[in-house]
Amino acid sequence: MATSFATAAGDSALAAARRPTYVDDALVFNLDDPELAERVGRAFTGADLEPSAGIAEVAGMARKLRDEGAVLTPLYPERAARLHREGSFVMAVPAAVQKRGSLSGLHHLQLANPKMAEDAWRWLVANLGEANVRRPVIQYPADGPNGISATVGPSDQLEEQWALSQCGFDKVADQFAKNRKPGPIAIIDQGVDWGHPELRSRITVRTTPPPGMEPSPSVHASAVAGVIAANGADGSGITGCCMASIALYNVWNVQNGEDKYDSLAYLRALKDIASSGIRVLNISLGSDTDDPDIRNAIAECVANGVIVVAAMGNDGVSGNPSLYPARYPGVIAVGATGYKDSLLEWSGTGDHICILAPGEGILTTYGDTLRLVEGTSFAAPMVAAAVWMALSARPCWGNEEVLELLKRSADPLQSADPKVVGSGRLSMPKLANELKARKCRCL
Repeated sequence: MATSFATAAGDSALAAARRPTYVDDALVFNLDDPELAERVGRAFTGADLEPSAGIAEVAGMARKLRDEGAVLTPLYPERAARLHREGSFVMAVPAAVQKRGSLSGLHHLQLANPKMAEDAWRWLVANLGEANVRRPVIQYPADGPNGISATVGPSDQLEEQWALSQCGFDKVADQFAKNRKPGPIAIIDQGVDWGHPELRSRITVRTTPPPGMEPSPSVHASAVAGVIAANGADGSGITGCCMASIALYNVWNVQNGEDKYDSLAYLRALKDIASSGIRVLNISLGSDTDDPDIRNAIAECVANGVIVVAAMGNDGVSGNPSLYPARYPGVIAVGATGYKDSLLEWSGTGDHICILAPGEGILTTYGDTLRLVEGTSFAAPMVAAAVWMALSARPCWGNEEVLELLKRSADPLQSADPKVVGSGRLSMPKLANELKARKCRCL
């Protein structure tokens, strides 16, 4: 019987409708007033405060939330680092050299007791205004309708990796092998299976679960990482699309046996990626609900030179809702093709789609073996690998040049409607030829 990812993410519009949209134990709010921010922070750490106009009520609720185990985290890096040194906040994001942007003053409030969420919401709205307070949107894995579809034994036969051949990765591997590597490909996803020999030497984890939690054991990130960078261990495994290393940001953790989305980890991951020099980010997670804080953080990544690749989602036959972050400006949105080199009927589509890649019967890492997976979750990492390879040849290119490269080099499909297929299916030989024709100003 086929194994499915349904327990982690759902595999249909009906399942999607039943799962929660918002995090029930966290709030995000803007607090641009430095003095008020510091006073609220001191209230959380139990520091004594002299009552003054405008602060007594704020401090009182802060203490109440603190006593219930709530944790306040400022996400504006310069202020966070300063207040952390002064002991004003329980947790803080390390300082980073970044542009001041739309995330200035952003704070994340993690509640140990979800029953306090409504009181905290009313308190924040009363003091800051409803426009400045939000509930984080849960980001689910963008799995295919069947998720994991079959188990197969280890093999070094490239024929079983038909998708790499269809896109031509095997035809250009030697051409790109000697190029300078443009750092790791970042993945924001669930946990990864460390026991797989294909992945041991390729992945570095950039996140640490909160106290009392463990990384999600989900195999979703393992499958995504294997598509990009499986190392063909001992000649008996599979080959990933490229030789990149993986920087994994795990944003799902297990608490009391339950898989939980970590909204703070997601925002911190995006901020770290925006300031770390990483050039390529793959996101095979998403939601059909726009989260303004994730939208702003994605925009910050793009502004700082990160090429963001995201899955379009898999509800093409179930209302075809837009999936975020694939819908956000500047993001390379990826749909899925099948064995017949045509759009898969369940692939998400829309006028924001950029390109397609194979998403059916993809052989990749899973547990201690290999399995076939399907979904735009596994089409997106092929495009992320292609972007990484392009940047190895043209390191100074930015989002516009890479987007134009993908569009110009894609193989057109039967449907000419760009709202359905974007520019067509990824073609690495055409991409390589296009690179030869378009020089880099820094080489």
